[in-house]
Amino acid sequence: LNKVNNILHVGITDKIKQRIKFLPTSSNMNETTMTEVYKVDEVNVTSGDLATEHWSDASMAWMCLQMLSAIISMPFELLLLVLVGRSAVSRADLILVAGFTVGNFICSLGHLTTSISGLQVLLHQSRHVWLAPAQCAQRMHVMLSRVGSSIITLNIGAIALERLVTLASLSPAMGGGQLLCFRFRRALFSARRARLFLYLSILLAVVNEVVAFVLSQRLPNVPVSLFCFIHEIMDPDHYELIRRINLAAGLSTVLLYILTFTLWLLGRRQALGPGKVTSLCSLRLRRELTIMKSMVAMFLLTLFYHVIPWTVLPLLNDGSVTEVVGQVVITVHLLSKTFASVVYITVHPILKTEFQTQIKRFPICSRIPWRVFQPKRTSLVYIGK
Repeated sequence: LNKVNNILHVGITDKIKQRIKFLPTSSNMNETTMTEVYKVDEVNVTSGDLATEHWSDASMAWMCLQMLSAIISMPFELLLLVLVGRSAVSRADLILVAGFTVGNFICSLGHLTTSISGLQVLLHQSRHVWLAPAQCAQRMHVMLSRVGSSIITLNIGAIALERLVTLASLSPAMGGGQLLCFRFRRALFSARRARLFLYLSILLAVVNEVVAFVLSQRLPNVPVSLFCFIHEIMDPDHYELIRRINLAAGLSTVLLYILTFTLWLLGRRQALGPGKVTSLCSLRLRRELTIMKSMVAMFLLTLFYHVIPWTVLPLLNDGSVTEVVGQVVITVHLLSKTFASVVYITVHPILKTEFQTQIKRFPICSRIPWRVFQPKRTSLVYIGK
C-alpha cells in the first residue's frame, strides 16, 4: 500500500526536495519546526502541488480499504490462535500456522493504526506537514508493520518445508530415503522445536526493527510525508537487504510447494501401478488428495499475499499503467490477508474440527446441521499426519 500511495505523490515530494537548500541536522525537531524549515528560500508549494483532488480521493479509498481489511481479519486471527491453543493435539504445523497468524495479527494492528493516521492527515489537511525519517521511525504503526512482516516471512518458509518433509516421509516415491525423511521430520519438526522457532522468529523480527530504528536515526533530514512510507524512512542498504530476504523467502516457499506437488504426483503414479491398488492404498491416496487440496489453497495464499507483492511492487516506476498494476496487486494482497485465517481454519482438518466443536457449545449454533458441510465421501482411517 505504501508503494501505491507513493506512486500517486512521488512527484510532489521530489519537487519539494529539489527546492530545499538547507536543512538543520538536529534530531529533536518537532513537526512544526520541520514545516517551517521546508519553507526556507520561498518554497512555493501550492495547494494543487500538495494534493490534487484525485490524489486525495485515491488515498482516502486506500486508507478505508486498509482499515476494513484489518477490522475484518483481526477477529479471525484471534479465533485461529484460540483454536490452536484449545486443540488437544500439539503438532509442529499447527504451531507454525500460529506463528504466521501472530505475524498477520501484528500486521493488522499496523494496518489499522496506519489507516487511522493516514485518515487524520487527509481529513485535517495536514499533507503540507513534512517529517524527518527519524521522526517517522518512532511511530507505532511503522514498527508494528515491520515486525509483523518479518514474522510472516520466517514462518511461511517453515510451513512449506514442514509439509514437504512430512509428505516425503510418507511417500513411496522416496524409496530408501523415506525412513531418512521420517527421522529428519521427527528431529527437526517436533512440537518443542516448532515453539522455539516461533519464539526465535519473534526475537529476530524485534531485532530487525531495532536495527532499522537505529539506522533511521542516522539518515539525513530529508523531508518525508506524514504517511511515513517504509522505503523513505529506512536506510537504503537495509531496505534493499530486507527486500531481497523477503523475495528469497517467497521464491523458496514457492519452490518447496512445487517440489511437494511433484513428489506427490510421482508417489501417486507409483502407487497406481498394476496390482498395487489395495483398499488400504486407496484410503491413503484419498487422504493425500485431501492434503494436496489444502496445500494448493495455502500455496495460492502465499503467492498472492507475500511473493507477488515483494516481487512486483519494487519493480514498478511512475506512470498510469504501473499505478493500475500496483493497485491490483495491493488489492489482491489485502484480500488474501483478510481471509488468510479463514482459509487455514477451513482447510486444516484439526482446526476445522476444533472450530465445529467450540461453536457447537453455543445454543444457537448447536442446531446447525454440520453434516451438510462435511464431504460426502470421508475416510474413517487416518494414516499419517
